[in-house]
Amino acid sequence: MRRIDKSGTGMVSMADFKEAFHKPGESLEGGQGLAQLMVEDSSLGRASVQNLTVPPKRMAELRDLGKAAAASVTQQVGMDVVMKDVKGIKIKTQVQSSLTPMWDSRVIGTRVNVSIWAPSIKAGAEKAMLTRNRDRVSLGHYAVVGLKDPSKDKELKETVMALEITDQAVTRFGSVGAASKHLAGAIERLLPHPLRFKQVWNTLGKRTEQHVFVWQAVPPSESFVALGMVTTADDNPPPLTSMRCVPLRWCRPAPPPRLLWDDAGTGGKRGALWVVNHMGLLAVGKGSEPPRERYYDLKEERFFINADDLAVLRDEVLAVSGHGPGSPHASESTIPAPELV
Repeated sequence: MRRIDKSGTGMVSMADFKEAFHKPGESLEGGQGLAQLMVEDSSLGRASVQNLTVPPKRMAELRDLGKAAAASVTQQVGMDVVMKDVKGIKIKTQVQSSLTPMWDSRVIGTRVNVSIWAPSIKAGAEKAMLTRNRDRVSLGHYAVVGLKDPSKDKELKETVMALEITDQAVTRFGSVGAASKHLAGAIERLLPHPLRFKQVWNTLGKRTEQHVFVWQAVPPSESFVALGMVTTADDNPPPLTSMRCVPLRWCRPAPPPRLLWDDAGTGGKRGALWVVNHMGLLAVGKGSEPPRERYYDLKEERFFINADDLAVLRDEVLAVSGHGPGSPHASESTIPAPELV
């Protein structure tokens, strides 16, 4: 089923089904595929299909596979870090200084233009040279009214915020300094990538060939939440590394979302872009309605990792192994679940 499910949403669409069972080399439209093969080949007749018995086979749930992956990552970064190693790691919101354009509404001819931007996160050797004791992570994509790059605009730059993590226990002089031994591990444990993505809106059916697809992240457990959504230019799910989730305990419910733009009069599937927290992250609502999910802001704009964060981490590791919150042996009230509205 996972091979048939091209969107990675856990559901098989009619297009997925047709592609999986069509006759190789033939069109997906019309009388092709399994039904046509049954007509052409008497060995695949109705009687043989009716008498066919397919023994049930238990499949691993996506959530279980995600837990196994999380356990693997935890083993890779090690569990030997203690409080004295990470007490100097600071979390703070910071103006996002570099953005990449993803899409804008000029292509569908709306009266009010809106643009979507992704944070530019350095990687590889460049990242290793420039950020030895600090790092920035993507929490989602941004949307702004107009076409200007908000990171370069004086009025807009304060509306798009990133999350920066710094190990202040590492001495740094300008751009020179020792690399943090524990920063990467702390980020992997406390700011995990999503388990998967679910497509919530797209511009298919509108008068354009430059489409945008909007994806909602599914956090790895109820201990984490996604602060925003991400976008792609096609219907392939974004890589899991395109954003990170944050601990629920760091957050408070965000104020009501702010409407930026809706696509009234453009045809296709109705949708609207909203800003859902003070970091400027986007979400999509159906039609002109605000997103139904509850969205969050960070409780504080800057703070240090503390012992409670490590306790949450240990609980997550125990849950993967079948003990602790989230396991059948744990109390359901140990970790509060995100509330839907």
